[in-house]
Amino acid sequence: LLQSIGSFFLVTFWSIPVAAVQALTKLEKLEAQFGFKLSESVSAFVSGILPTVILAALMYMLPVFIERLVKFGGLLTFSQIDKAVSLRFLALQVKDVLLVSTLSGALVETVQTMITEPKEIPGLLAASLPNLYFFYVSYVMLLALAFYPSQLLQIGTVIKQIIAVKRANGNERLRRLALKPTPPKQGIPRTYSSALLVVIITLVFSSIAPLILPFSLLFFIFGWGVVRYMSMYVWEPTYESGGIMWLNIVDAITYGLMMYQFTFIGLFGLKAAFSQ
Repeated sequence: LLQSIGSFFLVTFWSIPVAAVQALTKLEKLEAQFGFKLSESVSAFVSGILPTVILAALMYMLPVFIERLVKFGGLLTFSQIDKAVSLRFLALQVKDVLLVSTLSGALVETVQTMITEPKEIPGLLAASLPNLYFFYVSYVMLLALAFYPSQLLQIGTVIKQIIAVKRANGNERLRRLALKPTPPKQGIPRTYSSALLVVIITLVFSSIAPLILPFSLLFFIFGWGVVRYMSMYVWEPTYESGGIMWLNIVDAITYGLMMYQFTFIGLFGLKAAFSQ
C-alpha cells in the first residue's frame, strides 16, 4: 500500500515541475504577460538551454526515488531491481518528457486563443505540435554532449575513490577494494531508458519534424562509442541477467512505433487532412 501511495505521488507531482519547465521555452509569452524584458543573450539562454538542463536534471534524479520504492516493494536481486527501475523510469520519462512537455508547451503557446476561441483548440494543438521539435532537439543534444561525456569522466566515482583510498591508510586490501571498477548506481536504468526515450521521441517526430533525425543519429553514435568503451574497459558487471531486458527493449520500441502512428493519425484528424 505504501509503495502504491509513493508511486502515485511520484507520478502525479513530478509532472508539475516538468510542466513548469515548458513555460520557460515560451519566454516571449511570459514577457508580454508580466511586462518584463530580458536582454537577447539572457533570453536565448533562459528559453533555449535552461529548460532542457532543468528537465535533464529532474530526470537524472528520478531513478533514485524509483529504486527506493522498488526495494521497499520487496525486490532483492540486482537484476530484478534494475529491470523494475528501468521499466518504471522509461514509463515516467515518456509521460513527463514526451506527453506532459508536449501538452504543456502547446498550452503555453496558445492559451490566450484557447480562452477566447475554445472551438479552435484542436486546430491550435495540431499547429503548435511541430513547433516543439526544437525543445526535443536540444534535449537529445544535451543527453549526447553531457550525459555520455559525464560517464566517461566519472567525476563522482573518482572523488569517491580518492576519499576511500585516503581512508584506507595504507591497507592494501581496502585500497584495491576502493579502486575496483563497478557500474554506477542506476547506471543501467539511466543508460538504456534514456536511449529508448530518444528512440521514441525520434519516431514520434520523425515525420512531423524530420530535422530531429540527424541529431538523434549523433546521440546514438556518441552512445555506441561511450557504452562500448565503458563496458569493455571500465565497468565490471556485478551480476549476469541472462538477457532478461531484451524483450522489454523490443516491447518499448514497439510501443514507440504505436505512439508514432497514433500521433500521426491524431494530427491528421485535428487538421482534417485525411482527404488531402
